[in-house]
Amino acid sequence: MQEVAENAADSRSNLIEHFNVEGYAVAPSFVAGNHLDRLSELVRGVQVRIQQERRVGGVRHLLAIAPDLSGLVRQIGLDELACEILGGEALVVRSILFDKHPESNWTVPWHQDLTIAVKERINANGFEPWSVKDGVVHVQPPATILERMVTLRISIDECGKDNGPLWVVPRSHTRGIIELSKIPRFVDETQAVPCCTLAGGLVIMRPLILHSSAKAMRPTHRRVLHLEYGLAELPGGLRYAPA
Repeated sequence: MQEVAENAADSRSNLIEHFNVEGYAVAPSFVAGNHLDRLSELVRGVQVRIQQERRVGGVRHLLAIAPDLSGLVRQIGLDELACEILGGEALVVRSILFDKHPESNWTVPWHQDLTIAVKERINANGFEPWSVKDGVVHVQPPATILERMVTLRISIDECGKDNGPLWVVPRSHTRGIIELSKIPRFVDETQAVPCCTLAGGLVIMRPLILHSSAKAMRPTHRRVLHLEYGLAELPGGLRYAPA
C-alpha cells in the first residue's frame, strides 16, 4: 500500500511539474469507478434539461444547475489539486459542460481564455473591456490575474484524435496576452499537440495557453466537465459570479 501511495504521489508531482513548464498536462486516466459513474449520472440529468431547452452543445453555470456536482468535484480531489497548483485558496469561478456529438459538432478557433465572470461591474484598474454573456457580466482582467488561474477538464467519455479533442500550443502561455492578428502566424510556427484521454481523463491548462478544437471526424459523445479555478480574492471590490 505504501508503494502504491508513493507512486500516486510521484505521478501527481510529475503532472504538476509538466504543467508548470508547458502550461498544460494530461492524465489519461484520473477519475474511475464509482466517481466516474456518478459524474456521468449527474451530467445525464443536466443534459435532459439542456435538451428541453434545445441547448444541445453545452451549458454554463453547471455547478449552480447541479449542486451535487460540487461535492463530487471535492471528492474526486479537483479542488485540492487546484489549490496545490495555485498555492492558495482556490475556488471554481466558471463551470461548463461541453458535449460534442453528431447533432452538435463544432470548431473552436485558436484563442486564449481572457475573461472572467463577475457579480457586477465595478470599474477597477486594468479590468477592461466589459461585456454581458447569458445575462452575466464579464470582463478581461489584467494578465497577472489570468496567470494565477487554472482550468481542469475531466473527460466523461473517451476522447481520441477523431473526437475533436482539445489542442494546445505548449509554453504559449509564457507570451502573455497575444494579439489576435498574431495568433495564426504564432500557431503556424509552433508545434501544437492534442490532449487525448480515456474516459475519466484529466487535462490541466493555463487560461493563457493557446488552444483550439476541431470538429470531430468520428462524432459520438465527447462530454467534458470544464472547471476554471481562481484565487478567492479579486482586487477593487470585484467578486466572481456564481459558477
